[in-house]
Amino acid sequence: MSSTNEEKKKKDLSVVRVPNFVKVYATNVTGGITNQDFRFELLNEKIYDGKEWVLLSDALVILSPLGAKKLFNLLKQMIDTYEKENGVINVDLDEKVYKVE
Repeated sequence: MSSTNEEKKKKDLSVVRVPNFVKVYATNVTGGITNQDFRFELLNEKIYDGKEWVLLSDALVILSPLGAKKLFNLLKQMIDTYEKENGVINVDLDEKVYKVE
């Protein structure tokens, strides 16, 4: 099979959601890598716990290196499109997010 046919076959695949599918909205993310995978905490609410401000993690996404690279490429493409249509997304890259155990 030629690479063009393989690419078309991949694009023709449908996504079917499993019965226990969940959707998570996140306003922030933090993550790291292990020797096996990439791990991302999906964060949303920020609360004061009586001592300090903390971010609540709603979910943990674990990706294989291949999955992480595919996500990176997809996000890059979508962010470029979004910014062309809506302007640059300003992000404070120096803002620190600390994991709460």
